[in-house]
Amino acid sequence: MSTMNDSLQLLTPWEAIDPADCERFEDECAVEIGKGHPLYGVPVRAGARRVDCDDVLFRLLRYLCEYAVVRLTWSGHEESDPRWPGCELYADDADLMEQCIRPTQQEYEG
Repeated sequence: MSTMNDSLQLLTPWEAIDPADCERFEDECAVEIGKGHPLYGVPVRAGARRVDCDDVLFRLLRYLCEYAVVRLTWSGHEESDPRWPGCELYADDADLMEQCIRPTQQEYEG
């Protein structure tokens, strides 16, 4: 099963995460997100990452939005401040492309 929609086109600086590595990103996300964070308790599936920073694109399961881009801290522990790890939510494929994927490509290639 694909973690991202097949119709979703990733543009530079985004790249798909190898399915064998997805669990590592999902586990770190689960460890870092504490009570009070918008994604606390939300199951996620890793699908892509930015090559130039620690942003990871997750598909949200059983949530009002389809996607979140999470800036993992790679601390290996729960963050005490609910603002971390930072995240941006996207309603659907169109919202993700318009508000995230295309702008980051323009910024990256700038």
